[in-house]
Amino acid sequence: MTRPGKRRTVATAGRMCAAAAGVAMLMLLGASWTAPAAQACINPILAGFLLGPATQNRPVGGTATVTATVIGESSCGGQASPWPGLLVTFDVTSGPNTGETGEATTNEKGEAEFSYTSTKPGTDSIVASITEYRGLNFTTSPVTAVFALPPTVTIKAPSEGQLFYFGEEVFAHVECEDGAGGPGLDFCGEQLNGTYLGRIFYEPPFNVGAPGEQTYTVTAKSVDGQSTTTSVKYKVTGPPTATISVPSGGGTYKKGQIVATKFSCVEGVYGPGLESCGGVAGNEGTGTLNTEESGEHEYAVTAKSKDGLHSTAKIKYTVVVAAPTVTILAPLGGATFAVNQNIEFAVECHEGEGGPGLETCSDSAGHSDPWNPGTFEDALNFTSAVPVHGDYTYSATAKSGDGLKDSASVEFKVAGPPKATIDSPKGGGVYALNQEVETEYGCEEDAFGPGISSCEDNHDRDHHHHGGHGGLDTSALGPHTYTVTAESQDGQKGDESIGYTVAAPPAAKIESPTGGGNYKQGEEVKTGFSCTDGEYGPGIETCGGKAGANGTGALNTAETGQHEYSVTARSSDGQEGTARIRYSVVSACTGIRGAGRAGPIGTESVQLADELSMHPGAKELFGAGVWKSHTLTQIRLAALTSSSCRVIHEGREFRGAGPATLKGVTGYETAFSFAVVGSHITFSITLTKGGTPVYKFSAPITGSTTERLN
Repeated sequence: MTRPGKRRTVATAGRMCAAAAGVAMLMLLGASWTAPAAQACINPILAGFLLGPATQNRPVGGTATVTATVIGESSCGGQASPWPGLLVTFDVTSGPNTGETGEATTNEKGEAEFSYTSTKPGTDSIVASITEYRGLNFTTSPVTAVFALPPTVTIKAPSEGQLFYFGEEVFAHVECEDGAGGPGLDFCGEQLNGTYLGRIFYEPPFNVGAPGEQTYTVTAKSVDGQSTTTSVKYKVTGPPTATISVPSGGGTYKKGQIVATKFSCVEGVYGPGLESCGGVAGNEGTGTLNTEESGEHEYAVTAKSKDGLHSTAKIKYTVVVAAPTVTILAPLGGATFAVNQNIEFAVECHEGEGGPGLETCSDSAGHSDPWNPGTFEDALNFTSAVPVHGDYTYSATAKSGDGLKDSASVEFKVAGPPKATIDSPKGGGVYALNQEVETEYGCEEDAFGPGISSCEDNHDRDHHHHGGHGGLDTSALGPHTYTVTAESQDGQKGDESIGYTVAAPPAAKIESPTGGGNYKQGEEVKTGFSCTDGEYGPGIETCGGKAGANGTGALNTAETGQHEYSVTARSSDGQEGTARIRYSVVSACTGIRGAGRAGPIGTESVQLADELSMHPGAKELFGAGVWKSHTLTQIRLAALTSSSCRVIHEGREFRGAGPATLKGVTGYETAFSFAVVGSHITFSITLTKGGTPVYKFSAPITGSTTERLN
């Protein structure tokens, strides 16, 4: 950017002053002053203009930042201070980012910053410029910003997938090169002695490692901290292996005995293939031990690969003149015994031909006879019981004074008793006399037993092998026991039992009233009853539908006719017993006719007549004459569609309803009631038309008279 006026370059802080009469100056840092009347100081002048840092290193894609610092002082002298509020222009004058510019205003510290990002490698020169109030331009000395690409690293050797022998001495070939614009290499596989510019070569030795696939990794690091890592995978082949599977090492054999061998070979990882196994082509083979001479010997098999790598497997063995022998006479192999049954054990030991005599004749149970020089035969005889079922192995060993041994073993089983189970019902149940109760049971042999011979219960005596169905004996009252027995083929038995009870049903008794009574319709008749449990019963659960052993109730007298009243006793086992009585209900109502008034003549009075029966729909009339304000209003029931009669305290109540006429006009509905207690009548009547009330009256009728119609 071109600024007006002259340009001056400031290398270090300097001092420039000028004078101008009559000018007031705003001092730095917020202070101000006024010149004497005779002469005034001008604005601050530049005392220092710096740009930093002098150089910086950034990766391509990184951001470089420079800071310009401006110092000013009064033209009349004074202490230099930061110059805030001054516009600073930044320019990249050379390098890959030439032409990059920016502006910033100095802060209270007199500092202004400029930052930019580069996508290209190389070294940029950066300057800062200011123009003071007099139009003079000042430019700093240039600083540099270096933008570099990361270093590169190439592994020339080993190559990807290269094959090496296990333990082979190998040298790597590595090339590292600093990236464009980079400050130099600091690390290439390992720390360098100094800084290297450009490309370097590196050939260190390295251990190829264990057989299998391996990885070789190298890192190149620049002085500016940028780094690059690369790696190659290579393979390490291992030697083949040989295995002697038959016989195992450490064996003792008679002179001249033929002892076959068996062996196999496996090529090592990444190997080219087996050349031979035990001296023959292929990956397995057979042979024999050399037993021509007595003493200790070694047998070896070598596996050889086509690449020359090889390995050898070896076993040691001993050849003797003759070994001792041991024979287990009892128990026989495969025998089965019961838990805690006494088992006979018998062993015989014999020294081999030419041997010095037996040292011991011992067994796995801990029995052993000590060595008696010159003893060539020995025996072990004893009985023992085994308390736990399972598979067992009994072994015995004859050992000669020359160290030779012979061992023998037999396997046998010890079986526990079979197990019987009753699946249903559960124990403790209570049942009725002669009730059918089905049972379900099963039998299971011990894991080491020979098998179930029978599985039966003590009632039905079904001879099942593994279980079945039976039934409880409920033919007699009282406590009982049900048992299932499992028997094994070896005679051992196991059983399971449950207890149960056979009980008589409960009984109910109606204590009051007695049967055969006659009661009026609606009459309140209380009852009393009690319940007792049957013999061996578990207890009363309910009596007359309620908890407890007794209770009260009432007869139903709502309807006339013959009726039955019952009370049921229920036991906790579900059995029930019921008591019953029969009784009759007769009508409590007769027709009635009455008359009276509700008030003095001339206010309101009523007359009524009724010939109702207990049969709704009867064509009997009910009439009511009502006087009100000296005007006769007459309501008549045209038909009786419903009626009722019930006994109330010291009397009866009659109700009825049906179509009615009012002064001979039809289309009305009426409902009425009157209660008669002695000679007193309480009367009510309601008259409606189309659902709308027309007339309603209710009052006790004073001065009433009644006549009972029987």
